[in-house]
Parts: sequence; structure tokens; C-alpha cells
Amino acid sequence: MSDVPRRRPALADGRSESPGETRTRFLLHQHGIWVPALQIDVETRLGLFRLDLGWPQLRVGLEYDGLVKYTRDANGDPAQVVFEEIRRQDAIEEEGWSLIRVTSADHRAPAELASRVRVTLDRAARRRVRPPSGIETVSSP
Repeated sequence: MSDVPRRRPALADGRSESPGETRTRFLLHQHGIWVPALQIDVETRLGLFRLDLGWPQLRVGLEYDGLVKYTRDANGDPAQVVFEEIRRQDAIEEEGWSLIRVTSADHRAPAELASRVRVTLDRAARRRVRPPSGIETVSSP
């Protein structure tokens, strides 16, 4: 008997704000990727924004984007929603964060999603161990 049904409740978390966020975490977990944090606050020049989930120590966030945000919740102006999302993402990235956007299409290709996440996490980890650009390093003799 599979232990998947027993593990699902352990992955449930009331902080998830949508079924898409929960499904994303579950799919990543199935591919060996643990998501350490949910609903991460990021202070930016435009104010405080919250990321759906991510890896704060690496400054990598993941956002699940459903169509509801751009349709029913758009109050008749999806272009304004897209514009505000671009401004939000720019402000978050200016704070040194990398963002991964996930949609329901990504859920249909979970191995590809896991690969995208791994590449972004690996890139972020390498970025953390390098000195900032413009700073010279001194080698020991």
C-alpha cells in the first residue's frame, strides 16, 4: 500500500492561500524539493509584498498564478492587474530576489517544474557564495 495518502495531510498547511499553491508544494515534494517557507514578506521601495512560498535564505520566491487574478478578480481591467504585477515583481527583484512563476500548465509537467526550481535554487546558491561584483578578492600566497 502506498504511503502517499498518509503524507498528504502532513503537507497540508493552512497558510496556503490557494489550491494551486498547495498542489505546487505537493508536486515539488514528490520530486524531492522541500519548500521551507510560505507567505514570505518582502519589504520593497513600493511597500510590503507577500510571496506565496519560497526559500528566504536564498532569496528565491515562487508565485502561483491562477487565471482568477487576471479575470474575475481584475475588476474589469486585467491590463491594470498585469501592470501592477510587473511593478511588484520588479520591486521584489530589486531587493535581490529571484521569482519563479507557476501556473496550472506547470502542474501538468511536474518534472519540468522541478527542474526549473532546481536550476533557480542552484543559481541562487552560487550567487550567495560569490563576492558581489566590483569587489576584488585577495588570494593567499
